Amino acid sequence: MTSKFSKAFCPAHITCFFQIFDKSGNPLEVGSRGAGICLDRGITTMVKVEIAKENHLEIIINPDIGEPKVTRSAAERMVKLANEKYSKNYKVTVMQKMDVPVYAGFGSSGAAAFSTALALNDALGLGLTKNRVGQIAHLSEIENLTGLGDVAAQNVGGVEIRVKEGAPGYGVVDNIPVSEEYVVVCGSIGGLETKSVISRKDKKEQINAAGKSLVEELIKDATIEKVALLAKRFTMETGLMTKKVEEAILALEKEGFEYCGMIMLGESVFCITTKKKAKKAYRVLRKCMPQGFIKICKIDFRGARLV
Repeated sequence: MTSKFSKAFCPAHITCFFQIFDKSGNPLEVGSRGAGICLDRGITTMVKVEIAKENHLEIIINPDIGEPKVTRSAAERMVKLANEKYSKNYKVTVMQKMDVPVYAGFGSSGAAAFSTALALNDALGLGLTKNRVGQIAHLSEIENLTGLGDVAAQNVGGVEIRVKEGAPGYGVVDNIPVSEEYVVVCGSIGGLETKSVISRKDKKEQINAAGKSLVEELIKDATIEKVALLAKRFTMETGLMTKKVEEAILALEKEGFEYCGMIMLGESVFCITTKKKAKKAYRVLRKCMPQGFIKICKIDFRGARLV
């Protein structure tokens, strides 16, 4: 068999505020409500597929981040579907390029799973809808405790409101109309492992108390500026803000950047501004985080896709 190649991109997604819903016995109904922004940086995945005597999966990630559990989970699910559909085994190579840091609040695990599943859906000839592919990525996130709502957001792109929790096809996601003049300046010096937060009862209670009414408040005034203001309130009420994040936000505010906040869940900051002012915000964050990841990002309005 000739090798079949396919390539997919999934945007990074920053969560500005959220509420955890993890009580359902159906993992497709587990997720989060909240709001966030998809960025033009993210993860690009190329796959190579060949028929083989037995299944074999190789994953290569640049940069190397160790065992890619979520990517592996998504790939194994897709290969299993192909085994069942065609009664054949496959040698699969997954190659990923990451343009955002991991464990820093950029939805990298969701992007890795989603782009992998999309590329393999094409290469294996499975013919699944985008929602169904998103469900497989969502399941991979839930079972590894790496995220709750990123895949649902990455499925649609833009500035999103997760109105109802759940995977694509189960949850409800709405969009906030936004001018392309807006950009998001992001800075990060590291992060928090999502699993260490969403699996702790005390942290979940704090997060859910702070995020309880914010979605309804945002729907009444659905603007990107309101997203940032609610994010700031959420950060203060949850007690998740670190000293470095606080210093960066205060420095941005001092320079006139009102619409900024902490990226959930990471030691990371976002600043919503215009293209004209973006370089100034970049300089402020670079001064606060001299060794950090600092990027000026456009908003990705298209969501996960084949490329």
